[in-house]
Amino acid sequence: MEQRTDGGVRMRRVAAFLLDHLVILAYLSALATVGLVLIRLGLVDRVAGVLDAPWKGQALGLFLVTLPWIMYHASWEASPMAATPGKLLLGLRVTGVHGGPATIERTTLRSAMKFVPWELSHTVLWHIPGWPGPVAALGPGATVGLALVWVLVAVYLGSFILGGGRRAVYDHWAGTRITRAASHPVEAPRGMGPGGWHRDRIALTGAGRRSLRVSGQGDSVQTRVSQ
Repeated sequence: MEQRTDGGVRMRRVAAFLLDHLVILAYLSALATVGLVLIRLGLVDRVAGVLDAPWKGQALGLFLVTLPWIMYHASWEASPMAATPGKLLLGLRVTGVHGGPATIERTTLRSAMKFVPWELSHTVLWHIPGWPGPVAALGPGATVGLALVWVLVAVYLGSFILGGGRRAVYDHWAGTRITRAASHPVEAPRGMGPGGWHRDRIALTGAGRRSLRVSGQGDSVQTRVSQ
């Protein structure tokens, strides 16, 4: 029978998303603690001076929050684990579109595109007069910008649902997909040459006598389990 490793990942991805956001909450809590320390030291006026222009406030958020969060995802997903801690706990991994390892370039693009609505929303907010203080009214530019943010969110969620959780629109752009991690550990296949994988048959652990046939080329790997 054909071995499937990419089924039923939608709810696992949602749970992994929530688990990974515990990490960002811890990080934001640490930033808030630093802010409180600055207040106690009487350095708030100096920090406020950094935010005297919209682009400065946005740049601060970009370098302190967005970029670290992008690299958190990209580095873990390009590592040998091929998953963030949340995905690891839920038995998921990020691969190339054909099942091979995802490169750091692909995972960085994937993560960066995933955070476009987040960064666009902050771009709009920082250019609203009065924000982050009281805002009298939204201008037409802010209204259009925020509407675009919600359109992107709807496209991302729609592609996630229609793709069964395996590929959202940013996965298509980056050439990646989310799959279930293999449930049976196997030995490394023999006979791998410089041109890619050679067809081979290797033993699976577990009860009974079964074998795994591996074939493919480049980052494309197909498996079939036979009894």
